[in-house]
Amino acid sequence: MNKTLALFFNDDYLAAAVQPVDGKFTILSSTDDKKFYFYFYTVPTSATVEFGFDYKKLYQDKHNLYYGDLIKNIEENNSYMLGNIEQNYVTFFSCIIKTIRELYSNELKKYDSAFYCNDDTEIDAVAMFSDNISDNVKNKIKNYFSTKKINISRNENIDGIVVSYFTSKKGYYCTNRKFAVLEALGYNLNMSIVTADQNTFSRQEYKQFKGYGIDPMIKVIAEQIVNSVNRSEHLIDFENKQEIQEEINRHYDKAEKVIAYFEKNPEKQTIRLSTVFACNPNTKIPINLSLTDISKTAYSVSRQYSAFFTNSFLEPNKINSNDVENIILVGNSLGGQSIIQEFKSFGESKIQNFSDTEAMQFMIELFKEKSQAQDSDYQDEEGTMFLAQNESEPIPQKPEPKIQEQPKPTFNPNVYHEVDSITIGALKPGTKVYLDTFDPTPGKGKAHQELEYQGGGQFVILSSSRSLIFGDLVEPLAPVWTKGVNLLFVVVRDGRNLGKFKTRVVTKISVK
Repeated sequence: MNKTLALFFNDDYLAAAVQPVDGKFTILSSTDDKKFYFYFYTVPTSATVEFGFDYKKLYQDKHNLYYGDLIKNIEENNSYMLGNIEQNYVTFFSCIIKTIRELYSNELKKYDSAFYCNDDTEIDAVAMFSDNISDNVKNKIKNYFSTKKINISRNENIDGIVVSYFTSKKGYYCTNRKFAVLEALGYNLNMSIVTADQNTFSRQEYKQFKGYGIDPMIKVIAEQIVNSVNRSEHLIDFENKQEIQEEINRHYDKAEKVIAYFEKNPEKQTIRLSTVFACNPNTKIPINLSLTDISKTAYSVSRQYSAFFTNSFLEPNKINSNDVENIILVGNSLGGQSIIQEFKSFGESKIQNFSDTEAMQFMIELFKEKSQAQDSDYQDEEGTMFLAQNESEPIPQKPEPKIQEQPKPTFNPNVYHEVDSITIGALKPGTKVYLDTFDPTPGKGKAHQELEYQGGGQFVILSSSRSLIFGDLVEPLAPVWTKGVNLLFVVVRDGRNLGKFKTRVVTKISVK
């Protein structure tokens, strides 16, 4: 059983996951959104701390005993009072760690009823951190977690994890391929170029755009509310940029409600609402908002994202967009149609967007070894293997037949019939072959490949339970296939040579 704990640290929340056995990846959570939020309430009667999203507004409204901005306060080495004792902000993690330990223990007990975990149990962990978190804060977090016996042995940049997740899902085999990652899961927009080489993902370039992690519509609405009210009421000195920004941040939740109102009432073009400022909480101030004005301004903001990408990121780093395989947009803030449309100018097929919710799944990549099979001739992430290409043995090229997209077929024993062996030279084009294979190694077991003969010694993959994917072209190295052996194929995917693929031991050969 794998007892590793995966952690994801973002601006204002932490997520955690386990994968006790292959295929059983689980995000640990006691709430629907599966996040442990960095908003806290210090209970005066018991000198204890509680955490949760419900405390966010109370903190932003500047109520006593409520705390937030955890990452910023850790960076500044600030402290707070718990009872009569001064505490460093990093200790707020204690109540979150306690909850994660309980969830971790309960989940692992499902796979081993004898598993036992208390506050003294050492837990091995791996983590990915948002780029909005500095190295200084990362080290403070890792050190504090170690005092709580959660040992973060490895931490990864989120952009590398994103590319690893994306290429795994697509079935890409990468040799020095470049990917752009634009991540907006927090307050800032982070842009990276990541080079993928086999199972190694390394950052080549990086730049941050502060404040652009917020959805343009939300950003515009909050700014319009705060600036309009402040112009009429003069509650905050406009020179006080920090307080103005804090008030805008405080209005992001209200901006989401405004968007929900317009979506629910498509016939409405204006909304009248009232709001209060944190510095004057007892006075409600009315304001009118126009959907036309909001949409026009938000569209202008949306266009800045692709301009930032081209003019402030690619060009200064002398990167041609044609050299980037895919542009991966991470976060709801980058999922709006206006932003997606702007990026489609780089090529519609290049764009991939992951929502905030989908981003939680990235943690599954943390359970892969960082340098798996680096010193071997094989990569064996899923029990099947692509062999490293030997430069002294060039792989023969053949024209690729055009493959029409079709649903992946399923094996039907009433159509296929079993044979002891097949000779490639005797096959007719269109002949389908179904291979049952097996590896007794724990965690592996049965697999299959279904192929269709194209002639000229080549097959196309129709379905596969492992690393091969529908549409791959393969050329077998053995002219005769028999049971009881591993088969080797030269693989071409999307015009690229992937090297050699090795099946598990063939246990059954069927044809039709």
